[in-house]
Amino acid sequence: ISSGMSNSPTMAGVFQVTEHILNAYGERWDLWMPHWLTIYEAVPGFTNGIHGLPLLHNGVRLWGNVLGKPASYGCIIMTLSEAKDLYNWDQNGAVVEIKP
Repeated sequence: ISSGMSNSPTMAGVFQVTEHILNAYGERWDLWMPHWLTIYEAVPGFTNGIHGLPLLHNGVRLWGNVLGKPASYGCIIMTLSEAKDLYNWDQNGAVVEIKP
């Protein structure tokens, strides 16, 4: 996985999955995040989640070459197949523990 960069870290704590979105759109960055699981609200009106490698509007897939290093704006990013498996297995209300 990749987590948040130092200027936008992933929050540590115990959370619950609150929603599943097959392909969530991130308006702020104009990208699509496949198999999105919402896990916490980072600031009012802005949530972070777990999802597959994002896709820019021009078809470029982001961060596939940096998995294992901090790369996101707070989300937890997985390979496409791992994100799909987790999305299909998980339920709303599932507990997610993020350790520093």
